Amino acid sequence: GEVASLARKTINEPINITSIFFQEFEGLSHPPPEHPVQHIYGKTSLEEKLGKCTFQVSPGAFFQVNTEGAELLYNEVVKKVKEVTE
Repeated sequence: GEVASLARKTINEPINITSIFFQEFEGLSHPPPEHPVQHIYGKTSLEEKLGKCTFQVSPGAFFQVNTEGAELLYNEVVKKVKEVTE
């Protein structure tokens, strides 16, 4: 659409952008999950590693942006699970 055309015209030299998505929403925040998201440029999902796990993160997904903090929390949960299952 119009946004994709503008993005393609703007991106005429190499830049360090992985993906561009566009979502038009007239509310204040929190559009419903079925609200359309347009993929404009790049990858449709991001790969994020957390410990030994690899996640495919899409635009509508929640993923902790502080990977270091998320890893600490993940390791603490693993430790507690091991304690109650051993």
